[in-house]
Amino acid sequence: MAISFQEPEATSRPRKNTKKKFTPTKTSFKQDHLPNLPFPKDEISREIPRGDLNGFNPLFHLSHTPIEGSEHVYLNGLLQESGNESDYIIEKSIIIFHNPPEKDFKLRCTYYYNL
Repeated sequence: MAISFQEPEATSRPRKNTKKKFTPTKTSFKQDHLPNLPFPKDEISREIPRGDLNGFNPLFHLSHTPIEGSEHVYLNGLLQESGNESDYIIEKSIIIFHNPPEKDFKLRCTYYYNL
């Protein structure tokens, strides 16, 4: 049993360039996910806050004061919830945990701050 293949017919029309050019828009920039905030601002990523991880200390200091609502606090890689009835609150550049982190926990914070 023989299998035969047919070559596609050649067309006389050239192919159109179907690639679309990338045109940056407002939403393509990193800082636009925090609308209506004063400029200029900068970001700190995965900062290790200063303070004793010993199961008793609830206070940890950041190197800058975060823009309100821009911070992400991670404890052992898990995002913590901010607020009075949640995991922590921030006052100026101090994170205050409701339940102090244990000795071997890993604490990181990412946030925006004003220059």
